[in-house]
Amino acid sequence: MKGVGYQNASVVFNKYKYNGIEQNEDSGLNQYDAFYRNLDPQIGRFWQSDLVTTHHETPYATMQNNPIMKMDWLGDYFTWANSTLEDTYHRMRKRNNELMNGYLSELNHLDWNDKASADRADQLATLINAHSDLNTQWDEMDQSDVEFHVSSDMPTKGGAGGETDFCTTDMRVNVKLGIHQKDIGTMAHEFRHGYGYLNGELVGRNNDVYDQMDEVEAYKAGFLFTTKDAIKMVAKDQVGEWFKTTQVKTDLYKGLAGREVQLTLNTPAAEFLKYNLDSRIGRVLNSKNNANMTSVKDAIDFLNKRSQGVHNKNEIFYDNLLKNRNKR
Repeated sequence: MKGVGYQNASVVFNKYKYNGIEQNEDSGLNQYDAFYRNLDPQIGRFWQSDLVTTHHETPYATMQNNPIMKMDWLGDYFTWANSTLEDTYHRMRKRNNELMNGYLSELNHLDWNDKASADRADQLATLINAHSDLNTQWDEMDQSDVEFHVSSDMPTKGGAGGETDFCTTDMRVNVKLGIHQKDIGTMAHEFRHGYGYLNGELVGRNNDVYDQMDEVEAYKAGFLFTTKDAIKMVAKDQVGEWFKTTQVKTDLYKGLAGREVQLTLNTPAAEFLKYNLDSRIGRVLNSKNNANMTSVKDAIDFLNKRSQGVHNKNEIFYDNLLKNRNKR
C-alpha cells in the first residue's frame, strides 16, 4: 500500500525511510542511497567500505550493527570509544542550540533606546554567531573523509584537560578527553582543535606552526558552555588577551610566548615562515636541495612525507594531506 490512492500506480510515496536514507527502486533495485555509500537491506550491509569504522568492526557495517540506537544517513560518522562519549556529543549539540535560541530570544526583546541595550545586542550577536559557527564546524567534521575518534584516554601532557592530535598509526584524528568525557565544555574545546585540521590551520604541537590562536579559538568554543564570566569574555572578545596575559605563563603553554598571529595555510603569516631560517619550514624552502619548492604547502608536504608512517608530534597536517593519508 503506497498511500490513500495505492491502486493508482502514479501515486508518489515516501522514499526516505530506514535511518532517513533514500530508498532506490529504479530498475527493480532495492537499495538505500546514502550520501557516501549504498546500503543493501537484504544483507544489512553497505556495498562500499567505510573509511571511518573502528578497528573491531567490518568496514561494511551498518550503523555499527545497532540501527535502533544509531544512524548513518551520510554513510559516514564520528567514532566513539564508548556510549558515554557519544551521549556527551549529543548533549553538547542540544545545549548549543538551546543557548543560541536563548540569545536570539533575548535579542528580540531588547529595548533599543539606550546604549546598554545596544552594547548587549553586540554581545548577543557575537554569541549567536559563535554557536552557529560551532554547528557548521561539527557538521563539516562529521561529513568529512577524516575519522575523528573520540575516547576517554588520558592526555599525554600533564595538566591538559584533553588532547587532540593526528596519529599516523591509526590514520585518524584522536580526541582524548580523559576524566572529562562527560564535560561538554572540554569536548567543545578539543573539537575546535580537531576542526583546525579541516580549516587549513597549520596544526602541530612542539614545532614552529603551533600558535596562540590555536588555543584561543579552542578556549572560545569551550567557554561558551561554562561560567557566566567565561561566556562574557567570549561576548566581549577578551579571550585572546586573557590567554596572552595568564595562560602563556603556565608550563602547559609557555612555548607559545610571542606567537600571537594565527598561522593558516596560504596566509601572509604562514608565507612569512619561508623567510624565517630558524623554522623547519624556512630551512626546507631555503635549502639548495629544494630549489623547486615555492610555498609553505610544499615544505609541509615534504616534512610530512619524510616522516610518513611514523607517529611524530612534530608533523604538520592540514585537510587535503590528512584526507590522502586516511585513504591509503
